[in-house]
Amino acid sequence: MEWVQEYGGAAAIVSYGVAYFSHLDDGRVYRVEVGGNSSEPVAITPENYSPSPLRYRLLRKAHLLPDGEKLAWLQWNHPDMPWHGAELYIADVSINDDNILTNSNHVHVAGVHSKVSAQYPAWKDNDTLVYISGECGFMNPWNFSLHIGKSCALFPDPVHDFGHPLWVLAFFPYTIIGDQGVFTAMKDGRSRLYIVNSNQPSSPTLLLPNPYVSIAYVRSSSSKDGKKHVTFVGRKSTGSPSSFE
Repeated sequence: MEWVQEYGGAAAIVSYGVAYFSHLDDGRVYRVEVGGNSSEPVAITPENYSPSPLRYRLLRKAHLLPDGEKLAWLQWNHPDMPWHGAELYIADVSINDDNILTNSNHVHVAGVHSKVSAQYPAWKDNDTLVYISGECGFMNPWNFSLHIGKSCALFPDPVHDFGHPLWVLAFFPYTIIGDQGVFTAMKDGRSRLYIVNSNQPSSPTLLLPNPYVSIAYVRSSSSKDGKKHVTFVGRKSTGSPSSFE
């Protein structure tokens, strides 16, 4: 039960009391209830499933639309690594009578095999998918509208890299809160935090100087009063990584 991405990274995910994992012996995905009455894993992908002679060998972290009707994912094939030519796709999804997730109407959003990499997709809402792409020469944020069917760069001019290579799973360089995103980027040898308009092209706004040389795992959380908070793991030049809000 390992070998996600063939090296390192998380090999399972838990959601609403159910754990999902990939099994090396047969290449299938399984589900198992955490703390439930049954401890036996149940396969949710078909045995020896091969829809076509051409199969991408590497897929990474699928993202369901908030309403559950569409799925976004990254895929790439050898000899590419994800920072060389990962491609971003979306598709309609449904669950059949056998509780197997099926997909249809694939749409290529971004990324070119061996030339341009798309990374870190996240649904802003039921229409807009935010992601990072190197299409302009730097890893900058873009959004894709389902209604329009087109992508748009969120910066009018290319800015320094706002993403890191996909070396490990679970890493994320930004979070979306409402119509704004909080992104981390490297500049002058240290991490910076920026506010980015996720609706239309505009220049990013640098947040006040921070004491951290490295910022990673940028996420958002909600407090009991409904307020949104940004959390991240930061490292100072004189200390170990710690989480901050």
